[in-house]
Amino acid sequence: MICKSRANPTETIKKVGGKGEHVSDEYPAHEVTISKPFYMGIYELTQARWKAVMGTESAA
Repeated sequence: MICKSRANPTETIKKVGGKGEHVSDEYPAHEVTISKPFYMGIYELTQARWKAVMGTESAA
């Protein structure tokens, strides 16, 4: 099974929101630094595909 992915560089971003519904006036925006590059799939992953590859249910 082939999954396409893209490289994500290190960067500092401003994260807005917080728990649950990400209401910006309840939680202040703050900087988040991604310190190591990483790869992320470019397509959604279904529960069925996750189970086929990993053999377990996902934690989400």
